[in-house]
Amino acid sequence: MKKLTKLSPEQEALMPVVRDEWIRRCDNGGEMDREAVKAGICWMYDLAKKPHPKFCFISSPLAMQIAANIFSNGKVDSAVGSAVGSAVDSAVDSAVGSGKLQWHYRFGWSGAYFYNWGAWADYFTRIGIIDSEVSENFLKLLRANSFDSILTDSGWAIVCEMPQYVKRDEQLRIHSVDGPAIEWSDTFKLYSINGVRFEEEMFRKVTGGTMTAKEILNIEIIDQRVVALKLRGVENLLTELNAEEIHKSERGNTLYALNDIFPDFPKAYFLKYACPSTGRVYVDGVDPEVASRTKNADHCMAWKHHMTPEQYSELRFES
Repeated sequence: MKKLTKLSPEQEALMPVVRDEWIRRCDNGGEMDREAVKAGICWMYDLAKKPHPKFCFISSPLAMQIAANIFSNGKVDSAVGSAVGSAVDSAVDSAVGSGKLQWHYRFGWSGAYFYNWGAWADYFTRIGIIDSEVSENFLKLLRANSFDSILTDSGWAIVCEMPQYVKRDEQLRIHSVDGPAIEWSDTFKLYSINGVRFEEEMFRKVTGGTMTAKEILNIEIIDQRVVALKLRGVENLLTELNAEEIHKSERGNTLYALNDIFPDFPKAYFLKYACPSTGRVYVDGVDPEVASRTKNADHCMAWKHHMTPEQYSELRFES
């Protein structure tokens, strides 16, 4: 491997070209080259001095988990059928759990989960820094268009095909407000808005405008709450709830009071603020004792960050 101390302008210009090529490879749902996948995985088994596996090609990440249970246990619980139709990653995890299945860890090296390493190896191969049989075979495997795989103890390689499509926003986050952001050929879907995953039921409510303001404020996962607030509009949400503005600071933090929206709290307080790094607008609940005592948005922000008001007032940079 050659040593590199500085990139030329041509080498720097090549970086986004290689990046975009691998993003398109992931997003465009290309057909899997099964023979190339077999050759690549068998090559990895040869490196490990293990006998070659038997192969099963499958349509989606959830189907891959179901197949792994079949080949490991010889049977699948009848509850599996009700699990089909959820989304990916943690959704696959919850679907596997609801179907009383054993979770099998993925072997990401054979598919799209390692496209970041593929882009890295591809780039440094193109500029002449890497020149080895290992990187060449690794890139051949990744270019064979498999999404993922599971290698079982019983000698099976279960390989999942690429999704039919992946939709992104301008920041390349997984995103769609019109339907699934990712979908496989067996209709297994992932719903995501600005890179934040939703179950289908909540996605439909958030994008369809049928979720009430109280329901939005009660969303437990803060990133989902932020997306829902953004789609509804924070000002619209506070107006819908007849929020009373208590205090707005020079830093742009605003404290609001809401009456009778929660059974246990006759008056609830919320702090609206913008993240200095991303510009995202957040609305968080505030301890009623702190808010009612201080009636000051910056003091409530200090409480949120476990600081004294004096410490927060001296803060020059926030992230």
